[in-house]
Amino acid sequence: MKETVLLFVLTTAVMAQEFEVAAIRPAVEDHNAFITAENDRYLVHNIALKRLIATAFGVDGSEVFGGPNWIATDHWEISAKIPSEYATRQQDQFLKKMVQNLLADRFSLAVHREGREVSGYALVLAKNGPKMSVAKPDEETSLDGGNDGRTMSLKGKNVRMEALAQALAAGGRLVVDRTGLAGGYDFELNWAVADDSSSDVPSIFTAVQEELGLRLESAKLTIQAVLVDRAERPTEN
Repeated sequence: MKETVLLFVLTTAVMAQEFEVAAIRPAVEDHNAFITAENDRYLVHNIALKRLIATAFGVDGSEVFGGPNWIATDHWEISAKIPSEYATRQQDQFLKKMVQNLLADRFSLAVHREGREVSGYALVLAKNGPKMSVAKPDEETSLDGGNDGRTMSLKGKNVRMEALAQALAAGGRLVVDRTGLAGGYDFELNWAVADDSSSDVPSIFTAVQEELGLRLESAKLTIQAVLVDRAERPTEN
């Protein structure tokens, strides 16, 4: 009897990793986009399904392959209610599964993992070592980005290098951390949106080296890619 009760509890816990309600509709372009989870609300504004898949499975968008073309071009609005038992706890460990379940239910999403070798970049130490400040152990972690159409920026507080590599990968390049640096660092990074030799704003490669004391070097990377087997546009509600 105890084993039966335990199985029921575990099954219920797994099944409960779903949003209570969720509304999805096509987005209206307003040059703004975000994904946020705060207390009991999960909000998506002007985000393509491909990016949602990447977020749900913990990969970069360049690690998502296949599916119809519209998963990268159509943008969506999502407003979902997080169950109260997950609203004030460690959301991250549950939220990805909730989003996976939502995409499977509303977008008929089916995916599988597959090992692939791809071209990307390794984040490594520059010749003279890092120029970033070592963060205080009890310092709050934050990583904020900006884009004014000409310059992109990142401002980090107590950020680990794996997180920095992921943030740099958001620009469409796959980046992995090979700095060997442990702990968190404080930094500011600014670079040109597009490579332009006439611009006074440095390229991403120059900025990473001059401002952070790191380098982005070309590398062949083995990844566990997410392949989209099926995706359908949802019915708006």
